[in-house]
Amino acid sequence: RTAQSPPPPCDTSLLDCKRRVHYLTRTALHSVLRMATKDEPKDEKSHLDPNEVVSVDEARKTLQSLLQRNGNEFCADCSSKKCSWASVNLGIFLCTNCAGVHRSMGVHISFVQSITLDTKWKRKWLRTLTSGISNDHQNIEYEYHVPSKWYKPVEDEPRSYRESYIKAKYQDKLFRKGEGDNQTRRPSLYGKHIQERKKGQDGMISAAVLNGDVEANNVGMTEFQGVVFVTLTKAKKSCR
Repeated sequence: RTAQSPPPPCDTSLLDCKRRVHYLTRTALHSVLRMATKDEPKDEKSHLDPNEVVSVDEARKTLQSLLQRNGNEFCADCSSKKCSWASVNLGIFLCTNCAGVHRSMGVHISFVQSITLDTKWKRKWLRTLTSGISNDHQNIEYEYHVPSKWYKPVEDEPRSYRESYIKAKYQDKLFRKGEGDNQTRRPSLYGKHIQERKKGQDGMISAAVLNGDVEANNVGMTEFQGVVFVTLTKAKKSCR
């Protein structure tokens, strides 16, 4: 047997050099990362509880700011300019009549809050409305391709057609673009521009309602506007 030669002695200076290089490289990397993130904007509210109820002043200020955005001039579902409600899970603003239909669909589809009456607003609801950008932006998704037989309700649209349109839009999702769908963008047009309006016993009733199997009705949301005082006087029987 031949004896194996012992391993060469360890060069401690070389190890110290490698450790020093490793330390310097790691320190330099940390410095680069700190410099890269130094000027990034920080979301001071990102760590806050999304279920926290914000103050009334903060909610009002945020909502009024959002309503002034371009694309929020009209209700998301009709031509009304009176947006006093919001769907906090869909990220849209609504008029009183359309909000009534949204409420009838259930909170699992649309959860509506009054901008003027409700005082409890969760932080996550305001974030959803903020990230929604505007009604026009959201309608690119919800009204991607609206068939010609449908028209967008106008402000004085009867409840029956308004309800049919909104349920088709959000509940049945008939106007959204499906996966692999090659349909081009076809936004909705308002009823007064494409259909003749007919006079019915309940006022202005759309041709779609008159020709359909449903009856028009005027049931909708109610909203407090003020107090009216009425004085009743007893009528006297006239003598002839």
